[in-house]
Amino acid sequence: MVTAATRRREAGQHPPTAAPLVAVVAAIAVTAVFYLSLRVGHWWTRSPAAIPANPVRALLEVTQGRLAWPTASTVLVVLLGGIGVLAVAAVTVSRTRDGRGRERDFDRAAPLMATARELSAVTVKEARASATRLRRDLAGQRPGFLDYGLLLGRLAGPSSVPIFMLWEWVGLVIGGPRCGKTSAMVIPMGCQAPGPAVLTSNKADIYDAIRYVRDADFDPHAASYTLGRPRQQRWFTRWWNGITVTAHDPGIRGHLGRWHVRRVIRARRNAVQGRIWVSDLQHIASAEGQQWWWDPFWDIDDLADARELAAIFKGASTESSARVDAYFDGGAQELLALYILAAACGGGDLKHVDGWLTDPKLQLPRNLLIQHGHADAAAKIYAAQDLNKRQQDGLYDMARRFINIMTVPKYACTVLPPRRVQFAGDNTVGNADLHHNLPAFDPQQFAQSTDTLFALSKEGAGAATALTTALADSVFKAATAIAEQHGGRLPTPMVALLDEAANVCKLPELPDWYSHFGSRGIVVVTFLQSLAQASKVWSAEKLDMLKDASNVYYFAGNSNSTPYLESLVRMIGTRDVRRVTRNRNGSGGVGSSSISESWSSEPILDVAELGAMPDTRAVVKTSGNRVLLLKKNSYWKGPFRHACHASESAAKAQRIAAGLPLDGQGAAA
Repeated sequence: MVTAATRRREAGQHPPTAAPLVAVVAAIAVTAVFYLSLRVGHWWTRSPAAIPANPVRALLEVTQGRLAWPTASTVLVVLLGGIGVLAVAAVTVSRTRDGRGRERDFDRAAPLMATARELSAVTVKEARASATRLRRDLAGQRPGFLDYGLLLGRLAGPSSVPIFMLWEWVGLVIGGPRCGKTSAMVIPMGCQAPGPAVLTSNKADIYDAIRYVRDADFDPHAASYTLGRPRQQRWFTRWWNGITVTAHDPGIRGHLGRWHVRRVIRARRNAVQGRIWVSDLQHIASAEGQQWWWDPFWDIDDLADARELAAIFKGASTESSARVDAYFDGGAQELLALYILAAACGGGDLKHVDGWLTDPKLQLPRNLLIQHGHADAAAKIYAAQDLNKRQQDGLYDMARRFINIMTVPKYACTVLPPRRVQFAGDNTVGNADLHHNLPAFDPQQFAQSTDTLFALSKEGAGAATALTTALADSVFKAATAIAEQHGGRLPTPMVALLDEAANVCKLPELPDWYSHFGSRGIVVVTFLQSLAQASKVWSAEKLDMLKDASNVYYFAGNSNSTPYLESLVRMIGTRDVRRVTRNRNGSGGVGSSSISESWSSEPILDVAELGAMPDTRAVVKTSGNRVLLLKKNSYWKGPFRHACHASESAAKAQRIAAGLPLDGQGAAA
């Protein structure tokens, strides 16, 4: 069915009456300029001549020589003509400057996609109502605009309506390198998180921009963080004192009012700051590494729990698409789970597991399982110890590979308690007497705080991916447990922004969690460079689950995958394009002409257009709505602009002081 709302003429095409109309308007404008100049010229020279009231008659008398044309009129025509030329030039420059011409051309598709009038749930009014319903921590308060939901951006087009991601939603972001995922999504959302925030990455940019925005212990007056630019120190001090806090997003300011924005930003600055927990074992962003420890066994009560942790270590060392030996891989993962359960039962740690796997004949793990009522699990260890030498070596060697990260002392100490349990009869390297005085990270306390966790890791050999993934898994399980204690939902939402998830946060169960995390107040957004990259971590079925369960599906651009872009073309839909054909019969100016028009269905945006999408735009699908075209919410245009710039200055100054690369690529492994 063809409707007027879905129709659009091809770019550059005008209806048959457009050209004559433009000519008429131009003629009227020229006549008006000359007539005005004529009258002003005669007034300036105090000429007594009578000027006809009819502009056309007046100009005819000038051309016939019956009415004088003063020099002042010529000057005025030149001035007005020059002003007109400059105006046209200014408009042309403004349309092409900084790619804005490309943006306007691309935005022609916006009216054919979801418009503000037809959107549900994601606009200011409905998002505010949703926040009032979902956020128990706001009981008795009027939500501010930062409480409505995570700001995705503004609707492309003149309305610039803010679009929010609700506190019961989860999201998936696909975008190639340098397309603005970090600046438009991760950083502003990390600053906006009302409660605990979890951020993963393999670069320092997220840490730099967010660290000191959310750090309760940071004193901007204690030292200068200007990197040689005193002007930054002045505006940062003013920002910190709450004097010049304003929203720099005109869309937000226009919809919510400047004074309301200032009040909310000032309140948010004081509310979201908490303790900063940094896990940066490869010194990507700072020299502190990880100045605390945590217990991966805190929630392990049975073999099912141990299997989940074993799957994380296996997943961090292998890819789902890689060819594996089903017997050895599956058997080694189960063996690792059995030894993890034994260590958890006896109060041990991962270092004990690493040591026990070097001695297949050691009876201690089996005895611990029997003592704690896990006879079936103990029998499985006995079966593994009774295998022939070749099979046994293969299983135990593979299991050790899964946790070979424990052979790196600086990594191992982050998951060891201050005082380790010493097992009698254990002569392996895992029973060493190691101790420290680091504070403990409690995932359950974190889930109820306004703290921030940065889990940073590189990919490849020597990476800390297994530990960062296990840490994120532990936090999510703690948040789920706390949500169940509060009627199924966290009182204050947890925001988890998993940047570079396919490289540094390979959670095997993430697609399954997506189906229920939103309802628990665990707002997760997973960032991927491509679906092909994600297929190395999750199977095709799991990846489909991840996409289908996402309430926000966000394409950030910079993709060269034709099959993927074609899938987006189908998701966006089609438009009806009008074509006008003119036919002339006869020759020599004699004959007749006819005009015919036809309509054809074509994609609203084709593969080439999506592949060349400006980096300030995004194509977004939200639950219950058609696909919309979005202006990205870059943090340097938003309400946390000054705070993020100051945080970046502070983080980079500390990196310089520590002798680390300023680009945040980390120390050599």
